[in-house]
Amino acid sequence: MRIFILIVVLIILNSPTKAGQPVRLSQHQALTGRDTYFMDPDWSPSGRTILLTSKNYRGLFILDMRTRVVEKVSDAPAAGYWKSWSPNGDRIITIFSRFESKRRQNSLQVIDPIKKTVDEILPFGSGVPDHFGWIDNISIYYLNDLKINMVNMDDSEIKRPKDRQIDKIVYHKGEHIYKHFLDNKEKIKVGSASGEKLNLRVSPNGDRIVYEILGGHLWTSMLDGSELVDIGIGYQPDWSPKGDKIAYIISTDDGHDYTSSDIFMVNADGSRRVRITDTADIIEMHPDWSPDGDQIVYNTYRDGIIYFISVK
Repeated sequence: MRIFILIVVLIILNSPTKAGQPVRLSQHQALTGRDTYFMDPDWSPSGRTILLTSKNYRGLFILDMRTRVVEKVSDAPAAGYWKSWSPNGDRIITIFSRFESKRRQNSLQVIDPIKKTVDEILPFGSGVPDHFGWIDNISIYYLNDLKINMVNMDDSEIKRPKDRQIDKIVYHKGEHIYKHFLDNKEKIKVGSASGEKLNLRVSPNGDRIVYEILGGHLWTSMLDGSELVDIGIGYQPDWSPKGDKIAYIISTDDGHDYTSSDIFMVNADGSRRVRITDTADIIEMHPDWSPDGDQIVYNTYRDGIIYFISVK
C-alpha cells in the first residue's frame, strides 16, 4: 500500500504543467558538473553556445551545447557582471576590472572568442559607463554622464540610423528610465513606477520594458511608459524571444544569504503566472531563454551547476 501511494505521489509531481504548477522535473538537464562553479548563463544568438561566468562574476567561459565542453575566455575579475553578446554572437562586450593601490579600475573591452583578441574601448581608470551595448555587429555605444558615444570596431564611419539594427537605447539611472535616440541624441524620460530601478530589459521587438524596483518588485509597460503593470514580487527578469512572456525568479533570504528561489513565467501583460520550478533544496538563479524560446537555462546558487529546462 505504501509503495502504491509513493508511486501516485511521484506521478503527481511529474504531471504536465498547468498554471501555477511546476514543470516536470524530468525535463531538467544538467549541462555542467560540480567540479567548477558557474553562474549567470547567457545563451548566444545562434543557440549553439552559452556564455558563463564564475563565482563573484570572475572571468568568462563559453559552453558548447553540442560537446558540453567549457572553454575559458577570460580570467578578469568582474568580467561576467556586464557581459553581452553582439547580435551575431561573434563578439562579447564587457567590463574588465583590476586593482591598483587597493583601488579598483575598470576598462570597457570587446572580446573575439574565435580570434582570441581583446580590443580596449575605454582604458583602465576611465570608470564604468552608465550604460553600454551593441548598435549592430561592429558598432557599440556607451554613456558617460548620460552623454552618448558611439564607436565602430573597424574604425569605419558609424552607420546612419536606417542601416542600424537599433535606432534608440533604453536604460535606467537611479529612479529614472530614459529613451535615448542615436541619430539626434535626443533623450526622453519614460514614465515608470516610483523607486530605484534595476535589471531593466527591453523586449525583442522593442515595444515593451520590464524592470525591478529596488526591494524586488517587477513592473512592465510599453516603451512610452503606458500600460504600466505590477507583476508582483520578482527578480532577474528575461524576455522570451517572441516578447510575449517573461521569465524571472522569486527568492527569499534570511538577511544574510538566499534560503530559497524558484523560476516563474508570466505573460507580457502580467497575466497567467506559471511556476517553472518547485525545489525546496535547490536555489535557481539567472534564468535565460534559448533563442528558439523552447528552453530556459539557469544556474543553481549553492553549487554553481548550469541546468536547462524545456518550457514548450
